Amino acid sequence: MILRRHLLPPLLLVGVLGAACSSGDGDEGAEATTTDAPSSTSTTATSTSTTSAPTSTTVVQADAASLDGRFDQILGWLNGRPLDESTFDVTFADEFRAQVTHAQLMEVGTSFLPAGPWRTVGEDRSPDGNALIARLSPSDGSDDLEMTLVVRSDAGARIETLLFTPTVDIEPVGDIEVALDELAALGELAVGAFDVGDAACGAPLLGLDPERQAPIGSAFKLWVLAAVVDAVGAGTLTWDAEVTIEDRFDSLPSGITQDDPAGSAQTVRTLAERMIAISDNTATDLLIDAVGRDAVEAALVTAGHAAPELNRPFLTTRELFVLKLDDAIRSDYLIADETGRRELLAGPVADADLDALLPAAAAWTSPVDVDAAEWFASPADLCRVLVRLADDDEARAVLSIEPGALDEAGRWSYVGFKGGSEPGVLNLSWLVEDESGGRYVIAGSVWSTTDLIDETTAAFRLTEVRDLIAR
Repeated sequence: MILRRHLLPPLLLVGVLGAACSSGDGDEGAEATTTDAPSSTSTTATSTSTTSAPTSTTVVQADAASLDGRFDQILGWLNGRPLDESTFDVTFADEFRAQVTHAQLMEVGTSFLPAGPWRTVGEDRSPDGNALIARLSPSDGSDDLEMTLVVRSDAGARIETLLFTPTVDIEPVGDIEVALDELAALGELAVGAFDVGDAACGAPLLGLDPERQAPIGSAFKLWVLAAVVDAVGAGTLTWDAEVTIEDRFDSLPSGITQDDPAGSAQTVRTLAERMIAISDNTATDLLIDAVGRDAVEAALVTAGHAAPELNRPFLTTRELFVLKLDDAIRSDYLIADETGRRELLAGPVADADLDALLPAAAAWTSPVDVDAAEWFASPADLCRVLVRLADDDEARAVLSIEPGALDEAGRWSYVGFKGGSEPGVLNLSWLVEDESGGRYVIAGSVWSTTDLIDETTAAFRLTEVRDLIAR
């Protein structure tokens, strides 16, 4: 099973999805995947998103030969073929080269040369033809690597994302109950699988505490998308409406919108695609502003969240970063009532200098009040919002851009996905459909208030539950 890159500890990522502290929802440096929060596993100062999907949100079909050519070019480089600066300039997208110099990339290549030559032992491609994940094996007998390559179809198939991750060989258990037992051993667990063929999230087919409120990381963005759907339905917003980029909404990665120039604009649809497919934090905060915080809080209620008060006031990603990274502000926030919290968000949190908190972000490698300063939902809550979103054509399309983990058996005709993580938290939530008309939601959170969790094993086992359901 090959999991998408945001579910694996990165060894190296260089790509378009901008450096925060050195972070990303993607992955990197100190990776930001909750909004997507920093992780302690990376070794570089760049970041990616929570997805392997292209960061170009208007999907253009890539020429397979172009993707193959770029893959052969990078594999040749890993095996010692020269990649001079002029070739670098025409091979990599402008956004990539804005963050990674030719010299930096050459240093990376040098670190791989001693293990080579490298050969391909397996690969998977995204349906749109813009991305591939290849497993590479070295000749010296050391561990395999996974290489993720994403090209810009609208820019001469130039490379916008390049990621190397250590492979993780976890054997499937082939049994849902065994998978659930392993998940429960990793930390606190709330998981549920629901048959939603009748568009209801009733009694789960299986689960452990499916009504338990749990930290969910960036899965909160599902309710932001729901608020957008509500606004479009009410006629106060359109998918093609343009939203002006303002620096005051800049958050930390994951994402790319924080790098868009102030005064430029993106459509609501593009921001929504970025928010879900690459878990773009700044795009999320722009959408929260566009619909209004109160509208997202209302969407919690209309989408059937059982405990919406846990998410009031509804935090933006920038606000959560400030709370996580500034101990004094977080302390005041956690003891305040809802009115006091709103006052803090409007004052000290809004006034905080996020750049000044980057050293704290780089040091964020363990759980920080994940049971108090977070977004919360139960698997049943996630089921209800996914079902509601899947009934809207635009939202349904947005949810399907990034599947979270490859459907290797080809069981599903539709996969809608959103997940989230930060140190100590992992959530994965899917709505899937098969050709026979079966329709299911699988949602689960694994977390610890004190320790990092084994995200890779958790992601693998949750994906097994997804693919074994109702067999």
